Amino acid sequence: MKSKSLPFILIVLFVSTGVFAQKNHYLSNEKESEIITNSKIILWDQLDVAEDNWKTSQDFETANNDYDNQGADDFIVSGGNWTIESIECVGRYSDAGGPLNFLNIYFYEDDQGMPGTLVQEFYDVPCETELKSGWVTADLPTNVELMDGNTYWISIQARMDFDPFGQWFWYGANTANGAIWH
Repeated sequence: MKSKSLPFILIVLFVSTGVFAQKNHYLSNEKESEIITNSKIILWDQLDVAEDNWKTSQDFETANNDYDNQGADDFIVSGGNWTIESIECVGRYSDAGGPLNFLNIYFYEDDQGMPGTLVQEFYDVPCETELKSGWVTADLPTNVELMDGNTYWISIQARMDFDPFGQWFWYGANTANGAIWH
C-alpha cells in the first residue's frame, strides 16, 4: 500500500470577517483530494461550518480542573496510509482571551462512531495562534502513522489558564460522525 508522508491539516471554515477572510483564499465548499497551501498538502478538511458549533476544549489551571473538557472530531484516512506531521484548526477566544501557547493533542481509533482506543497523545505542544482569531497551528513532536481506510478521531485541547487568558473555543464540524465533547 502506498504511504504518504505529509503534514495533516484539519481545516474548518468559520464564516466571519477579518483574519479568516485572509486565510480562506485556498478553501472552497467542494472537497478536493489534495489542496496545496504553503507547501503543505491538506489530507483532510472539514468545511461544513455552522456558526453555533463552537465548544470549549481546554485544560485549565489546577484551581479550575473541574472545568477541564475535551472535544474530538472524526476524519477518514484515504488514498494510502498517512503520516501526520502537523495540525491546523480554527479556534477562537473568549472576549479579551488569549494568547494560546500550548496544545494537548490526541489521536484515537474509531469505536462505533465515538473515540475509541488512544493511538497517540502529546502534551504541551508549542503552537502558534492568530491572537484576534484563535486559528491554531502546531508541529507534532513525532509523526502519527494512520492506516488507509480507517476512521480516526483527533482531539485538540488548549492548555491555557483561565486566569488571566480566558477560554479558547474549537470549531467542531458536522462531517462523518460530527464532533463530540466531554
